[in-house]
Parts: sequence; C-alpha cells; structure tokens
Amino acid sequence: MRKLCHKLEIVSARRRQYLLFSLLDFRFFKNSETGNVLFFGAPRRLAPLAVFSYILVNEVLLFRSARFFAKLDDEVAGIFAVHERRDALYVKSLAVSPWWRRLGVATFMLDFACRLARRLNKTWVELGVLKANTDAQKLYARYGFRVKAQDKWSFTLRKSVAPR
Repeated sequence: MRKLCHKLEIVSARRRQYLLFSLLDFRFFKNSETGNVLFFGAPRRLAPLAVFSYILVNEVLLFRSARFFAKLDDEVAGIFAVHERRDALYVKSLAVSPWWRRLGVATFMLDFACRLARRLNKTWVELGVLKANTDAQKLYARYGFRVKAQDKWSFTLRKSVAPR
C-alpha cells in the first residue's frame, strides 16, 4: 500500500467552497465499513434528504470553524474543520474519500492539525468519533489519541501536543 503524503497539500477552504463541495460530493459521507450513507444507513431514496440535512446541520455547527481540503493535485482527497478552544484545537469534522482511504490521508490531516495546534500554543488536539466507527477509532489510537469522555453514541478523544 503506497502512502501519498509527499503529494498531498492542505489548502484553506472558504465557507461557501466547503458547503458547495459537501452538497455536491456525497462520497465523503459514506461509512467505510458498510457502504451506507452516514452511520444510520438511510434507504436509497431517503439518502439525499439525510445527507442534505446532515450537511446543513453540520454547517451550523462549523460556523466559526476553519475549514480545509486535503488535495492531491486538483482532486479533494479529504476534508476537515477545526475550532479553537481555550487550551485545545478541536477537530470538528474529518472525512476521507473512500477512494483515498488507507493511504495516509487522514494521518496527513491529523499531522497538520497537530502542527497548527502547536503554532496556536494549544496543549491538546481533541476530536469526537462515533462508537460505531471502529476503523477511525483504531486510527486515532495508533496516532496517540486517548479517551477523554464518552456518551451514548460517541467518544471524545484527545492527544497532547505540548512540547516535551
């Protein structure tokens, strides 16, 4: 399996670009394990409605977040958004296209988030992950994230980025 890190770049995305991209490109919202849209596996006819609703709610939640694309040449391989908190940089959204999964794209985006957190003098990088998304949980554990909190459906994970 080849890694693409040397060819990837992170570019800032304006709100409108990010929203338009999300509305036009559903593949980022497919679960890597089951191939269903989102984690609840909406029926085929309801999938666009579920995705549009999810994207619009996500846009409200990302209101003050910085948005980024991970690009390989001119193609978007991953998208993510971060939000500053008092002592942490919170990754509010992170998705990799199914065609680019398991090639180092998510790790590249996490590396960028950690570097950004250090530049902003944050102690932690935090993120949320659904309990059903075991592949993402394994990735985050390998990357050094540990459970900070949990609720019925998800975990909040954190990783220290403080200088040692």
